[in-house]
Amino acid sequence: MLSKLYIFVALFVCYYIFSGINEPFFLIGGVVSCLITLYVVSRMELKAEYPPFTIRVICYIGWLFKEIVLSTIDVVKNIWCRKLDFEADFAVIPTKQKTALGFTFFGNSITLTPGTVCVKIEEDKGEIIVHGLTKKAREDLRAGEMDSRVLEALK
Repeated sequence: MLSKLYIFVALFVCYYIFSGINEPFFLIGGVVSCLITLYVVSRMELKAEYPPFTIRVICYIGWLFKEIVLSTIDVVKNIWCRKLDFEADFAVIPTKQKTALGFTFFGNSITLTPGTVCVKIEEDKGEIIVHGLTKKAREDLRAGEMDSRVLEALK
């Protein structure tokens, strides 16, 4: 029951943050849509693996936000300065992740960072296939800092 409450609260908080509307009609609509979503998910009988809500996860989110800002600046600088040093290509990134949650965190972090997209996760091989706009973005992922930080955050 506690996990269902956790899911409901997480869904409603996301709904409220993204809508930002305080009118009763929309608040009630948000509650109803979250309840319907919760019902559908519970009927699927999935055993969900939830991220631990720890200080390490919060620190990781802060670090990821910084990386998103830096990557955004890099992509915008390439476009505005007409430097266009884009060398779009695919790369196979080895990862130390062992759990589905770890692969999900890592893949989503890659996709959230501008200039890189997680294309495919190959858990059995311990690899993630990534499309990167620049050679530097792919090299940064190969260096493994994001992978290590995800591993540390989910301990």
